[in-house]
Parts: sequence; C-alpha cells; structure tokens
Amino acid sequence: MSRRYRRKKANSLAIIVVLVVILVAGLTALGFTKKDFIILFIIIAVTVLGIGIFAAYMALPSTKGKRGEKKVARILDSLADKYGGYTIHDVIVPGEDGHTSQIDHILFTRSGIFVVETKNYAGRVYGNASHREWTQVLAYGNTKNKLYNPLMQNKTHVYRLAEIIGKKMSFVSCVVFARSNTEYIDAAGVFTPRELKSFIRDQLEEEKYTISDVLNAYKKIQYYKENPVKTTKEHVKSIKIQQKALEHNICPRCGSDLVLRKGKDGSVFYGCSKYPKCKFTKKA
Repeated sequence: MSRRYRRKKANSLAIIVVLVVILVAGLTALGFTKKDFIILFIIIAVTVLGIGIFAAYMALPSTKGKRGEKKVARILDSLADKYGGYTIHDVIVPGEDGHTSQIDHILFTRSGIFVVETKNYAGRVYGNASHREWTQVLAYGNTKNKLYNPLMQNKTHVYRLAEIIGKKMSFVSCVVFARSNTEYIDAAGVFTPRELKSFIRDQLEEEKYTISDVLNAYKKIQYYKENPVKTTKEHVKSIKIQQKALEHNICPRCGSDLVLRKGKDGSVFYGCSKYPKCKFTKKA
C-alpha cells in the first residue's frame, strides 16, 4: 500500500468522523435520547447490510447472466411485435438420443427461425468459428479462462430444433454478447445486442413461409415450454454426462459414435458416424 494511498484513506476516515460528530451533536441538540440513537443505529446498520446484500446479489454471474438474457429478450419481443412472429425464451428441448438442450431465445418469423444464445462474459474474449475453445481474459491479462465455442453450442441447439420442427423452415444461429465485447472475436454469427437487432430486422424483409408454417413450428416448441422434459438441475446433470461421453468419443449431439476422419487438407479429426445427418466434429 503506497504512502499516498494511506494518506488519502486517513483523510477520508477523518472526514467521516467529523461528519458523525456533527450529526450526533445536531441530533442531541434536537433532544435525541440514548434510546433514539440506538434505534437510529439499528436502522442505519440494517439499511447498509441490505444494500451490501443487494449489491453482492447483483454482482453474481448468474444474476448478470439473467439481466443479459432479459435485455436480448426485450429486443426479440419488440421485433416479433413490430414485424409479426412469436418468441419463446429459456426452453429445454429433447433430442432423439435422450439428451436435452437449454435454449435462451427462439424467434419464429415468416423469414425463418432465429435461434439465439446469449453470453454475458466480462473482459476480452478471443476466438473464431473453427476453434472449439475460446479464451476469456480478465484482470488486465492476469486471469485467463477457457470457454466452449458458443457457435458450436448453438449448432447443437439448432440441430435439436430441426429434429422436432423438421427442416421445412430455415434456422439462423445467432450468438449475442450482452456486454458488446465482441471486438476480438473473428466469426460470423456473433453480435452485440444492437447488431443483433439490425441483423434480424434486415432478414425479416424477405418472407419465405406462411403464417401457418410459423405458428405450427412455434406450437411444437411451446409444448416443451408448457411441459418441461427436465428441470434445469436435471439438464445440467445431463450436460456433465454428455461431456464424459465426448471424452469416450460419443457424439454429444446425437449419441452416435465418433470415428476418425481425414479432411481435404490432410488433417485428422473425429466426426460423427451419422454424417451428413449430424456434422459434429472434434479434434483428434
């Protein structure tokens, strides 16, 4: 701790002491008794404690994540209201392999179905479309975290929806960073909230499907919103099982075996045995 910082801290403490003395003297002059001071102290202590608890709650990653999702939900709801369509938020859908996907947002329109994954990561995030893991950098570079590529995560969501709805309608995968920190991400399909709104609005100019098509697709997914196949806790447990399966070369998307394949450039990787129906890949 520097000498300058200690001096500043001591000055701040002195100011607080002086203000407290002035406050006590003023209240005493107004006739405050010892009992009144005790009650006042309790009120102040409870208020400060409440503010501290609220601040800590708002700082939780889960709370920040929910705020980010609500921000994106408002954008999608406004687009659905203005241009016609339906939205579903935070729904768990099943896959043919028994696994599930928790999808943040789905916008059903006559231009297609927009599948939106919201991320509320802080700091700088580095990544591109082909890398399985992205990197989050915090604390001026002192902390680095590995993140699963959200584009790949959302591909699985699209795959699950296509299983349920069918491939008659087109699906558009969108990943939105609620904090707009996309500067170091080199990948199409990743947006800030403002960019997401502009992108979808431009897509809505071309209507390819009937209102009946859109409504039928919406109803198929709304069924799972009203009749959850799993709780969030059960879904998280399922994800952990999928991660273990991936370690044993089981496709987390459809449950089939992952087999060694060779790319056109000579690279070797694991691909789903159900290709081309399932295009999941993993580095060898």
